Amino acid sequence: MPGLDIGPAGEVRRRRGWDLDFTRGRLLIDGRASADLDAWLAAVGATFERAGPAYGETADGGLVAFAADRPRATDAGLWLEAAGENRLRDSAFEGSGAWALFNCISAAAPGAAPDGGTAARRLTVTADGPALAAQSVIAHAPGAGLIFSLYVRAGTSTTPANAFGLYNSTTAQNLLFVRIDLTTGALTYAVGTTGAAVSPGPAGWWRLTLTVTGGVAEGDGLSVYPGLPGGVCTAGTDVDVWGPQLARAGAAGSPILTGASPGARAADRLDLPLPDRARRIRATWGADQVTELVRADLPDPEVLDLAGDWPWRGHALRRLEVTP
Repeated sequence: MPGLDIGPAGEVRRRRGWDLDFTRGRLLIDGRASADLDAWLAAVGATFERAGPAYGETADGGLVAFAADRPRATDAGLWLEAAGENRLRDSAFEGSGAWALFNCISAAAPGAAPDGGTAARRLTVTADGPALAAQSVIAHAPGAGLIFSLYVRAGTSTTPANAFGLYNSTTAQNLLFVRIDLTTGALTYAVGTTGAAVSPGPAGWWRLTLTVTGGVAEGDGLSVYPGLPGGVCTAGTDVDVWGPQLARAGAAGSPILTGASPGARAADRLDLPLPDRARRIRATWGADQVTELVRADLPDPEVLDLAGDWPWRGHALRRLEVTP
């Protein structure tokens, strides 16, 4: 049974330490269950901080919004991230002037967005001919590269408006462009051969990420294309989009919605004071990846900064075991 050991004489003994299964909400201290995550955090004297709201992803790829200073535990696990950014404006395509729309319109998409809301948009070509939807930004501190991500879903047309990419307007270079089969999620490269990835979301949505690791310098002008890069289209061609985001390369991170200005997400911080007897730490995260540590590996052997620079940061932390 969870939290129990059978001793050499057959007696039942409670396991010592912490056994935290975040996916099921089963949080044990020395074999005894806490009522919920708040109760467990209080029982161990932990502190959690995040100076703003953020999304947590569910096992089916959906999104749940969490208020500031609330840990993001879903059926996928506990989400802990470094600070994030979105350099794009008007992530809802609501007509602030951030997006250049030529021969196409942006209107409310039917059905729910990935976060269960109604802010998804449908981009629709209005007449036969070239059609374009784009936003221009200036590259600041591109470092190891940039990552463009957004959620996409098929609209009503049999041939969706379906070419997503990044263009360097300073060097007149197409950096990376792909098409996605909105039924299967299969990717086809139009420009480039690597850097694209896709993961399933809820109700027909897909999250597409494009990572560019070269071809961008400080101050370069960039254009991002969420489905209509200027090619010839047929009237009525469409695609549903939500949550476009541009940030420095790394994990795409949870979505950051923006208005008239770029946006940011505050970092998570979760400090766990370790019991005196604790020696071994085992974290299960992502797709069954496991990281094992001993107390001596910690920068502060008295406190585990669970949101620190560990392999599970930016992924779903599914289970944490701390034992003697």
